[in-house]
Amino acid sequence: MTLEYETTIAGLPPEYNQDLPSFNLAGKKSMVVLDDDPTGCQTVSNIPVLTCWDVKIIKRLFVAKTPLFFILRKVNPVIKGEDAANIMFRFENGTIGYWDANRYNEPNYPSPRYTFGEFLAEGTGGFIRLYGDARITVQALGKPEKQHDYKHENVEFSGDCVYFTQRHFIQKLISGAAFEPNGENYVKSLMVQETVYASASENRVVKI
Repeated sequence: MTLEYETTIAGLPPEYNQDLPSFNLAGKKSMVVLDDDPTGCQTVSNIPVLTCWDVKIIKRLFVAKTPLFFILRKVNPVIKGEDAANIMFRFENGTIGYWDANRYNEPNYPSPRYTFGEFLAEGTGGFIRLYGDARITVQALGKPEKQHDYKHENVEFSGDCVYFTQRHFIQKLISGAAFEPNGENYVKSLMVQETVYASASENRVVKI
């Protein structure tokens, strides 16, 4: 596919020329940039750049009310050990969760990378399912499966998730409204991620 230079440039959003850290002068918020490309941090200055996912370091930056910092997700462009994941969760309330994510042998959907996997939550009262085409269903015990309606758009790559994520955080940063998720909840997500890696490395069940 060939892209025309003028058409491509004209289709880009307006240049964002405001100083993002200036929104954080009150010290009430922290903005975290997750960057897949190591060249991204070269376009900014006076911003801490992390090259690891250490939960203790990230928590320290939040406690210190660091206004803006980068986390480089992958410096080496070669993917190693993250083409597929099969993860079993056992929650405190007895619910069992199973996540099947495979980027190599992809599911049989028109857009196989729309959700990056399928998820099943099984409890004593029924099931919640996320399908590869982004449908979410709820099935009460002994009842037919019902679709849970929510807004999602199958546009661009993976539902244009990067654009919508960045737009959400920029809008909330400007308006002063709460982020979703907030920093505390996102640290919990990082703890889950590190636990998954530990479980795979040690070949055992790891409790959080």
